[in-house]
Amino acid sequence: MIKAFKLLTAALGLALCATPALASDHGNLDDARPLRFEDVAPLPYGSRELQFGLRSSLIRGQRPLGELRGEYKVGFAVNRHFEIGFDPSFQSGRRSESAFDAAYFEQLRQSNPEGTFLASFGLAYRLEYVREQNEDYLRTRFIADKQTGDYGRLHVNVDGLTSLQSRGTAWDIHFGYSEPLGAPRHLESTLVAEFSGRTAGFGSSDWIPGAGLGIRKQVSSLGTVDFGVELDFGSVRAFRLVLGYTLGL
Repeated sequence: MIKAFKLLTAALGLALCATPALASDHGNLDDARPLRFEDVAPLPYGSRELQFGLRSSLIRGQRPLGELRGEYKVGFAVNRHFEIGFDPSFQSGRRSESAFDAAYFEQLRQSNPEGTFLASFGLAYRLEYVREQNEDYLRTRFIADKQTGDYGRLHVNVDGLTSLQSRGTAWDIHFGYSEPLGAPRHLESTLVAEFSGRTAGFGSSDWIPGAGLGIRKQVSSLGTVDFGVELDFGSVRAFRLVLGYTLGL
């Protein structure tokens, strides 16, 4: 696991130093690419994407945890896409585990930087089925975007993860910001930052705050690399390093 992490780190480091073939970033922020929020933009109709990445977590009182992430997305209609994902995880002293998810994403209102406040406001939602550790969950996510300034965007994501085994609902709220680096001359890299809060468990009233910082960089006409750092505070302290790559098909 450590060897694979080093190899992926080296490959993405070289990619970040590469000169992109495109003059602009696609600007489509996805969940865990590299932070835990996403924007209202769907995958364009007729497009397909293959995403993969690695997340390494250090949690207080636990052994290091490594997670792989593979995802396939299809823009099957205007303002709609479908995705399936597979997430094996590895932890020293424990057998490997895996999770499967399938999600439907729909954009309700497009964010447009011109005009009034409402013209620069976007809305979307995601419905997701998750199968993890022999249990079933339904995640509902509401997403809002607001243009700020010439290039920046504010993001709000509200998640409800409901256990289908009747163990209640866990909540997750993310406040994010994104802006291209080097604008207006260079738009191939995007800086992302977030503050978040999540409940400690199903039905819990205790909240765990978090923060993150990351970057997305276009390295070719079809490829984007992601790098991010996430921190959880409070009673559960954790540090996570996220690396990923997205390939347009």
